[in-house]
Amino acid sequence: MAFYDGSKAVIVLDPAIRNWVLLPLMAIMLLVGLVRHYVTLLLASPPGTAKVDFRDTRQTQALMRSVNLRRHARHLPPDAVRARRSYFMDAFKAGKYLKATPKAVANDDGPAPPDMAGMEMAMDGMKKNMAMMVPQALIMSFLSAFFSGFLLIQLPFPLTVRFKSMLQSGILTPDLDATWVSSLSMYFISFLGMNPVFGLILGQGNAADNSRDMAAMNPLAASASASATGATDIPMPEIPQQGMPMLPGMGGADKGLEKAFTSETEYLQLLDVDQVPWIGEGIEDRITALLTARVQRR
Repeated sequence: MAFYDGSKAVIVLDPAIRNWVLLPLMAIMLLVGLVRHYVTLLLASPPGTAKVDFRDTRQTQALMRSVNLRRHARHLPPDAVRARRSYFMDAFKAGKYLKATPKAVANDDGPAPPDMAGMEMAMDGMKKNMAMMVPQALIMSFLSAFFSGFLLIQLPFPLTVRFKSMLQSGILTPDLDATWVSSLSMYFISFLGMNPVFGLILGQGNAADNSRDMAAMNPLAASASASATGATDIPMPEIPQQGMPMLPGMGGADKGLEKAFTSETEYLQLLDVDQVPWIGEGIEDRITALLTARVQRR
């Protein structure tokens, strides 16, 4: 409700809003997260049903081993790097780690056969997306019908007019102060704030984690891990995803893997072992000098 204090209108919240709007809103978000978690568990395929071909794993692991060799070459002696580089180059050229032989891959010009394991993975992904989208659509319709038009809190610091569209969803009042927060905006603000509560009740890695929804809606949220390791200048081969169903006319994943092995072989050829300083060079002299300096201090 509102009353006038001289020439200024003052808004006072009814205490009943806490019991009839704020608490039900939090309870609905909690119940929807719990239902979504258990529905996702029911729709997921039982563990161990998907058959994983060890050859698929061997292909990607061989590429990653070669990448790690180039990335951490300075931690190995030069002779060990040369031996490993020669081994990987010969193995990649001969197609040792390929699931299909290079000849069979080159002659395979038609559409790839359907991959049942990949189709099963795609079906699981569709189930998870459905379990994410359907509850969100239902809860937004429910909130718009029953909780639209309420003011819940007022922020204790001033804001500009640009924040009105974000904090006052569902309230079409141009003269209202931007510090007031509507019920719909409160739902969006609390959307990610419920993750610690779900983690406390359901444990880590639960299906009610809303941060996964935000990551799915924002593809740029998934950044490369190479920047964290400080090896951003190391080229990475484009490894096609294994187990994904291939559409007719797109070819199979084996052709992409053969190109990835060819690219990795070229990267290994460009690896100049003599230009990579070994961190263990002169380690005996350095340790001796360090121990001698400590003894002399005493």
